[in-house]
Amino acid sequence: GLAAMSLDKLAEAIRANPNAYVAQEQVVRSTAPIWKDEQLHPSYIAMRAFLVSSQGSYNVMQGGLVRVSESLDPLEMSILAGERSKDAWILADRPVQPISLLQQPGQAVELRRGGVELPSRVADNLYWLGRHMERADAAARLLRTVALRLSSESEATSIVELPTLLRVLAQQGQIEPGFVVEGMRDQLPRIEQALPSAVFDESQSGSLRTIVSGMFRTASIVRDRMSVDSWRILHRMDELFRPPLHGAAELGDVLPAINELIIDLAAFSGTVMESMTRTLGWRFLDLGRRLERALQIIALVRHTLAHSNNVQGPVLESVLQIAECLMTYRSRYLANLQLAATLDLLLTDETNPRSVAYQLVQIAEHVQRLPREQTQPLYAPEQRLAMTSLHMLRMLDIQLLAEQHVLGEQQPLEQLLEELDTQLPKLSEVISHKYLIHVGPGRQLAEIRPECT
Repeated sequence: GLAAMSLDKLAEAIRANPNAYVAQEQVVRSTAPIWKDEQLHPSYIAMRAFLVSSQGSYNVMQGGLVRVSESLDPLEMSILAGERSKDAWILADRPVQPISLLQQPGQAVELRRGGVELPSRVADNLYWLGRHMERADAAARLLRTVALRLSSESEATSIVELPTLLRVLAQQGQIEPGFVVEGMRDQLPRIEQALPSAVFDESQSGSLRTIVSGMFRTASIVRDRMSVDSWRILHRMDELFRPPLHGAAELGDVLPAINELIIDLAAFSGTVMESMTRTLGWRFLDLGRRLERALQIIALVRHTLAHSNNVQGPVLESVLQIAECLMTYRSRYLANLQLAATLDLLLTDETNPRSVAYQLVQIAEHVQRLPREQTQPLYAPEQRLAMTSLHMLRMLDIQLLAEQHVLGEQQPLEQLLEELDTQLPKLSEVISHKYLIHVGPGRQLAEIRPECT
């Protein structure tokens, strides 16, 4: 055979009978990394080229079929060899110059003010981020007020305001309704045992931890719209506001965790107000905040003050504490707790950033500046809803309303709160339908025009 012949004898044999021999160069194949068995392996590759006969010549396909060997052994010449294959395209016959759409260093930029063009999906996420912020803040302050009462040395049965506060928690879905229903309370664990679950248990849809998780998920979608410090605060909240590692959460774990959360929420709110440019993105975020804060204050007043004409001082103090208005009240009226002054501070005082009227002023300003057809002579639906609610509060005689309520006429206050609680969700629905619904192709808010009505 050829292996036993010397090179000289092989050369003589070829010269004697050259047509009996064919020579083929041994190809040293390249390798490429492949993913196999949960790790990278080098594998031999071969490319099959394709030629097409045309007018006495051949056109070569710019690329081919790349085959990968099943093992590290050299790939056989058969076109069937190899366990994987990929298309390969050769885009140029020489090195190409890199092309970049990024601006080159030193290139002059055109000065501009951004913020008009905002994708509706981004606006929707910012709007709901604002709502989650206020929802978390309101729930945290309510739970903290309850935890403070339960942590005192007094027996729960002797705390005058506790049944009212528990009714608010039940209305918000944070505890079982049975805690405020006579005859069912004895069948449930003590509220001191149930309150930690209302704070930390993420399996409960109304828990504070669930609200914080929803806020963090929404914020992560629009992370590129926030400053670095804002994101750090949010990430810190998500990491730290969790049940203790040493075992089941207890009442003693609630207050420190909620206090830290409220501080972080205030820090996040501050960075948002001080770091975000006043573009449409900030406007939708703040619009969500104002709507949610107004709804939370309305719900608080409705479930604590509207159902009784004999509201006791501890209840008024608790409501003011939850609404972060207690110090403002004391600076005006000292310790003289009265319904009229409380309702004024929470509902109609436009200088109080926690009042419903203040939120409506801000909402009216925001909807006034949303993009719309400027030639339309009439107010847009969202403008009419915002101005109607604000006008309702401005025309209200809060002193007379409080006096009627104390005398047993509860209907005027209940009717006012019911009307506000109906108008604001309608406003949210109109804004969502007009600016935030993003089913179908993406759109920019600058391109939105109101529908004819």
